[in-house]
Amino acid sequence: MLDPPSAAGDWARIHLTVQSRVSSVIGTFTIWIAHHPGDTNQDGIVNVRDATAFGNEFRGEQRRGLIDLNGDGVVNIRDATTFGQIWRGEGGNRPWQGSTLPPKPE
Repeated sequence: MLDPPSAAGDWARIHLTVQSRVSSVIGTFTIWIAHHPGDTNQDGIVNVRDATAFGNEFRGEQRRGLIDLNGDGVVNIRDATTFGQIWRGEGGNRPWQGSTLPPKPE
């Protein structure tokens, strides 16, 4: 969990430095993450395919990371309501329908 969370619709860069316990070798790597509300199928655009993916996920595996959209730790009808609010821009959400992520920074 990121604290503070990454901004919706934007990229965040995380730099990690790790050290081997055995050899004391230090390495650094970078992870890029993006928070794109409503992009259930993770293709970088919010469209009708995401609504289909949300429905399939809701009826199937229910991977919380993809469809627990209200963040309460439970997958239920409230997440479907939140998907609709994200889609249309209701309930304090920006409308994400048709949105794409900006290119990942270099």
